[in-house]
Amino acid sequence: MNNKSYNYKQFISKNKNLNLEKTHELCVKELVSQQTKRDHVIGFYIAVLGIVIPGIMHLEIPLELKSIAFFVLFSIGFLFSLVVIRYRYYKGIYWVTCEVLLKLYNFNQNEINSKMIKSLFHDSLSRYSKNILRFKKQKVNYFLSIVKSFKSAETILFEILVFITSAVLSLGVLLAFNSFNYVIILSIFSGLFSFVFCNVLYFITIFNLYDMRNDKVEKKFEGAWFLHFFID
Repeated sequence: MNNKSYNYKQFISKNKNLNLEKTHELCVKELVSQQTKRDHVIGFYIAVLGIVIPGIMHLEIPLELKSIAFFVLFSIGFLFSLVVIRYRYYKGIYWVTCEVLLKLYNFNQNEINSKMIKSLFHDSLSRYSKNILRFKKQKVNYFLSIVKSFKSAETILFEILVFITSAVLSLGVLLAFNSFNYVIILSIFSGLFSFVFCNVLYFITIFNLYDMRNDKVEKKFEGAWFLHFFID
């Protein structure tokens, strides 16, 4: 997606495009919706655990059956984690899309074309990439980028969900293998594995989102469907 050299600034107009304004409004609503749905998913899971776990522990059934219930709860939490990761990805896409629509609002409608839109999308995504990621000698420093991400409320909320989900798995393993000599070690290991695995998925998604290679940017542009209304 090599559109960086396109000189779109020559087409700036003082006449505003109301269609763009309406599209931007819809895009902002979708962006807010991604955050709201994320919060609802996390809140719902925590609420379910708060109700179900005390009930499970008070049931007079074998520990093995209780462990199955914990594994089911873990599976739900893991699926919710995948959903939250997806929300995070599309939030990034919609955020860039909103910025592009705002920029398009300043151009003459007759001059807006696919090349201009893709160039603006590339520029905006590149700017966010430099803010989100950390670079060393023009290469992404993944460790520093991950450390920086923990300053974000987005990442902290995800970590809370993953930590709780992993703790549920640890409890399930503890109940299922309670007669084993090394059950505590197995329980801790399973929880840590779940925590690390979910984080790997999360940060791979973040790094892919802000990967500025041409083929990667083109793929992300496909997800910016609000912009597709204005391309030829």
